[in-house]
Amino acid sequence: MARPAVALIDQQAFEQNIAYLSGLANSAETILVVKADAYGHGVKNLISSFQGRRLAVACAEEAATIFSIGFDGEILLLEGPFEADCIESLAQHNVSYVIHRPEQVSMLVAQNFDGKVWLKIDSGMHRLGLTVEQTKRCIELLDGANIQLEMLMTHFSSADDRRSRSLQEQADAFDRLVNELKLDDLPVSMCNSAALMLHERYHGAAVRPGIALYGANPAPVIKPLSEKLSPVMTLQTEVIAVRDIDVGETVGYGDTWTALRPSKIATLAIGYGDGYPRHAPTGTPVLINQQRAPLVGRVSMDMVTVDVTDIVSVDVCAKVELWGQNLPIEEVAEHVGTISYELCTSLTSRVPRRLV
Repeated sequence: MARPAVALIDQQAFEQNIAYLSGLANSAETILVVKADAYGHGVKNLISSFQGRRLAVACAEEAATIFSIGFDGEILLLEGPFEADCIESLAQHNVSYVIHRPEQVSMLVAQNFDGKVWLKIDSGMHRLGLTVEQTKRCIELLDGANIQLEMLMTHFSSADDRRSRSLQEQADAFDRLVNELKLDDLPVSMCNSAALMLHERYHGAAVRPGIALYGANPAPVIKPLSEKLSPVMTLQTEVIAVRDIDVGETVGYGDTWTALRPSKIATLAIGYGDGYPRHAPTGTPVLINQQRAPLVGRVSMDMVTVDVTDIVSVDVCAKVELWGQNLPIEEVAEHVGTISYELCTSLTSRVPRRLV
């Protein structure tokens, strides 16, 4: 019998999310961000939904994987080439590169690259991106090369927070640079998932949704909009043991949880070896028989324990949802003190991804 921990992947939900987000984007192109193996969902599971659209990934290795399973469209590398081998390895494919330092343009020119590039401007996030002088240098290097400068882009640091002033400050800084360099005729791309859903005026020529494609809410403040998204992943397992314990008895490593009443404890076949967060605290919810039960004690490598005292008829083999269709991944992330992005991308290969 197979171990019951499994991530169920709903391709129809993925396509519905694409359609919804594309509708919000209006005339802007919707580029699907599928880095980190489609945010842990598995690019193989979703490839039929990629056809006819442009994708974005982090690096050449991710692009090569997607091309190897049959994708024949265009892929944008969000971190550009790391070295000349990246360019050479993808020379036969339809690839464009985001440039965040002038040396990357030099690499492309040396490799006789004849495709498209985007210039990434540092408008204030200070992670990746070009300064004014670096942008000028890139344009000089591109002059005379058979490379198309397709787009200017930037990335907002606080698009998910309507109270933050940094988004407007970044947009203003971006506009100043574009005006100074007289690049006003170039199309721009500024929006990730949160910016796409919250800030229509910055949609530009292309938007780059990531986590929202998979049905997760990129920001708590946009709940009315995000309610129209459908979770693509449902993480499930089963109960593998049930036991009764008395008042004063403990559960799990370190004796961190003590029963204050006669309790019924269910053990689930999932743990940090599967990518379920080890630091998930007591009280983190799961669903058993569509009823909520709190995690108790420490998460083990292969198992977690939950208090099912208040749930009727919990038996071995009962189905358990850790997050997904009926238990929002954002809620679990909030209990754990992290974000939905980390939960879904942290699932290990020990958890099979299965289309439903």
